Amino acid sequence: MKTAIIFGKLAELWRKDYVDNPKVKLATPTREKYRTRLDNHILPRWKDSRLADLNDTKAVLDWLQHECSSWYMMVDLRNIMSGIITRAQVGNHPPVVREPDAVGEGRQEVDGAPGAHPRR
Repeated sequence: MKTAIIFGKLAELWRKDYVDNPKVKLATPTREKYRTRLDNHILPRWKDSRLADLNDTKAVLDWLQHECSSWYMMVDLRNIMSGIITRAQVGNHPPVVREPDAVGEGRQEVDGAPGAHPRR
């Protein structure tokens, strides 16, 4: 089985560790903007995508151009997605999903922790 990092799971970790963390100094309007951008724009499109799927820059750029009503919104969405991906690069154990090698097998989620057992 192959393993994949699922973008939506990373986004939720980023939200918990950064946006919703009272120890992180963010202005209330900024927190609300991040939540709104995640919930209304980013997660509906990318939550079930593998992180590797975001390497298709044309797909991401096409989505940004379709989704955004202004240059500022495009920059916001791109920066939020970049922050989420950066967290995956510096995090110790990003959440992964074991993907089946054969068609028809179901996915099993596992923690990012070493030696973790699949959740059922």
